[in-house]
Amino acid sequence: MLPMMPPTPELTPAGPGVGTFTAGPVAALSNSELMAQDAAQAQQAANDREAVVSSLAAHIRRRWEDAKRAKQQIEPKMLESLRQRVGEYPPEKLAEIRKMGGSEVFVRLTDTKCAAASAWIRDVLSLDRPWGLDPTTTPDLSPEQSALIEQQAQQQALEKVQQQLMVGMMMAPPDPMQMQQMMADAAEAAKDRAQEAVEKEARDRIERMSEAIQDYLDESDFKTRFAEAIDWDLVTFGTAIIKTPVIRNRRRLEWQQQNGRWEPVEIEDNYPDVERVSPLDLYPSDDATGIQDASSLLERYTLSRSELAACKGVPNYNNIEIDAVLTEHGTGGLREWISADSERARLAERSDDRQYGERIDALIFWGEVQGKLLKEW
Repeated sequence: MLPMMPPTPELTPAGPGVGTFTAGPVAALSNSELMAQDAAQAQQAANDREAVVSSLAAHIRRRWEDAKRAKQQIEPKMLESLRQRVGEYPPEKLAEIRKMGGSEVFVRLTDTKCAAASAWIRDVLSLDRPWGLDPTTTPDLSPEQSALIEQQAQQQALEKVQQQLMVGMMMAPPDPMQMQQMMADAAEAAKDRAQEAVEKEARDRIERMSEAIQDYLDESDFKTRFAEAIDWDLVTFGTAIIKTPVIRNRRRLEWQQQNGRWEPVEIEDNYPDVERVSPLDLYPSDDATGIQDASSLLERYTLSRSELAACKGVPNYNNIEIDAVLTEHGTGGLREWISADSERARLAERSDDRQYGERIDALIFWGEVQGKLLKEW
């Protein structure tokens, strides 16, 4: 037991304007009771946090179910395209052929045509840099630049008047109207020069930004991902999706000088990666007519335990939740099965599609969320 605490003074009324202090008893708690109290408070905090997580998860779950229903009429057509690409009859067509005793050989003309289409697209789009940056037609002048132009114009107008007076081209100082016109002409000339300088600076910045983007893309193996998206997704489904930047955490060796010697040191850093997203894994909202006007967009993303563990330490990732997912996956797996999965898994053995295995399914969500939920989160 803990020792009794000294009595706490308590103020009790004893009449008008009079007060007396009396000592009241204080309850003593044992160590086990204190530990139980702390555990109850921690459990309550965890329950409150779980309620917030559940609310946000429920919101995303509703959007996922809506988008999944909206795609139910599209997925059979996409699977039919995949079957033609890998050279396989649909189950009902194959049953009819077998019933008639016909040949089950599938002439893979679709694959040949897709390969030709991919080659044509590669000729049009250079894989080295199939993108570009251009400045706006007339880059805007900043308020500071505009003020500087006006100041330079006034200075140039005064210098021009003084020069003409000195060489005798002007017998007397110009009247206010002439002076105003000279300042206006000087301001216009200064503005043209400033606009040219701004356009040149914009082009220089665009070039520097292009080099920085290309450096990121080179590190992330963009050419390979882009080629895969063309060779399989675009010519098979008519849709190709490239997602970037995807922030990754990586370990690498770097030579550093220590104690006068160069030694390899393992360091961790983040880098922007590029991913090819299968059209079968992307789920726009049912009101979407394009990527930019969709009220929500979800991607079913599968990853291995090591890929998820590599997200620990990356900004905006929750290490505690990652550990919880890894623990739950170890006891039974986390998969978000949909109706097309079995057919897709079978066809994946004959295509370039991602293989199915002991992986973790996640939902990546882009869309609208109540501000209240985000504040609580």
